[in-house]
Amino acid sequence: DRELVHEFKVPDRITNLVATLRVKMKIASQGGEMIELTDSRSFKVNEVLKSDVVGDLYLSKIDGNYRVEFFGRNAEPIDGQNLNVTFNHRFFKNQRKTTLKTTQRGSLDLGNLNGIASLTVQVPSGKSRKWILRNDRRDQVDEVTLSKNQQLTVPFVGSLNRREVALYSLRSGGFLSDEFSRLKLVEGYLVATLDPGDYRLILKTLGQSIKFLVGGGQVSEGYLFNSARMLELPARKASHLKPVKVNDKTLEIDVIGLDPLTRVHVIATRFLPENDPFAALGGSQRVGLRTGMARFLPSLYISGRNLGDELRYILERRYAQKFNGNMLSRPEILLNAWAVRETESAGELLRAGDKFDRKPVPAAAPVAGQKLAKDGKKALAMSISSSSYEFLGRDPVVIPNLIPNKNG
Repeated sequence: DRELVHEFKVPDRITNLVATLRVKMKIASQGGEMIELTDSRSFKVNEVLKSDVVGDLYLSKIDGNYRVEFFGRNAEPIDGQNLNVTFNHRFFKNQRKTTLKTTQRGSLDLGNLNGIASLTVQVPSGKSRKWILRNDRRDQVDEVTLSKNQQLTVPFVGSLNRREVALYSLRSGGFLSDEFSRLKLVEGYLVATLDPGDYRLILKTLGQSIKFLVGGGQVSEGYLFNSARMLELPARKASHLKPVKVNDKTLEIDVIGLDPLTRVHVIATRFLPENDPFAALGGSQRVGLRTGMARFLPSLYISGRNLGDELRYILERRYAQKFNGNMLSRPEILLNAWAVRETESAGELLRAGDKFDRKPVPAAAPVAGQKLAKDGKKALAMSISSSSYEFLGRDPVVIPNLIPNKNG
């Protein structure tokens, strides 16, 4: 009922780490045969220590403002250095470039950088580092099924306006009408009451698109049935996080829509990590929901099959025309005797009948894998090797598998 966590020690100045998970499973459909599954992931760390780079760049976010810090090998600040900074806005193709000088602390204070999708900083030696700036996020599924008696409920991070959200009804795969007026933002959820049909919700700032299939009819065992299609309804409501509250000594996290399976993982770092923990935690595969159109079963009778000599003989004798006969005993003396001699009978093998492949019954619909909605473009490779954080006084904070109380 929780994520598996395994702790292990690593040596100092490590540059490469490979984690491998091996699992032995019994396949019931193959007579209990045991198979082994493996998965590996490689992590590059401290690679900058193997290079000739004497200074490295670090990015942090403090009170909503971004700060770039230029440190040496021993975390000494490098001040008075001109750094080339390139900004990429999410709504513009052209880049904005400027040159800024580091302060006595070896830092550049860049502000909140609203609308900036990525940031690239180049040091005087020509080496550069690029960061993808990500705000509050959450993953979404591509397709959601609903009954007409259920409300559309989608966890959302942002404001309800046409610049960030759009809702359209669909017909024959295209947009039919604008349904934005149906949407409401209630405690971090987008809520709407929809008529039966297909809809497309677009979260513009997150680059995510969700299709909603709404149907009316009979609901049984988690499925909705009507004359047009069949929908498997989701069994769980999506959980969501309220804005985090920081007190003098505690960090308060409120969870909405929790259930007994809800778990919370907390990760805190001094600098923004090079790897994306959100993508690593939320990128697992999910089982899809069944959706499909109602279809009629065709006749499965077949003709033209060769039954073979034996079955053919039996059927022909059974359905052959019957003639009248008598029950008198046969004569014991042959009136026309013949010469008796040894005979040999030729053996003939009976031919086997043909086998027809079973005609498949049309299924309601293929099971569509529930993929995660796309969350923007992938981060590009950085020019400088992975950074070293050995100068920090303590390790990052990782608290996995927290169980919320009944109040969230």
